[in-house]
Amino acid sequence: MRGMYHHFVGRTVTIGVAGGWVRTHWVRSIF
Repeated sequence: MRGMYHHFVGRTVTIGVAGGWVRTHWVRSIF
């Protein structure tokens, strides 16, 4: 249960960081 929770949080953080990086790069490429 703890391992599953850790995996879920890690995956959420990874997606959030990746999404933020893509968004920042996308905005910089436009401006």
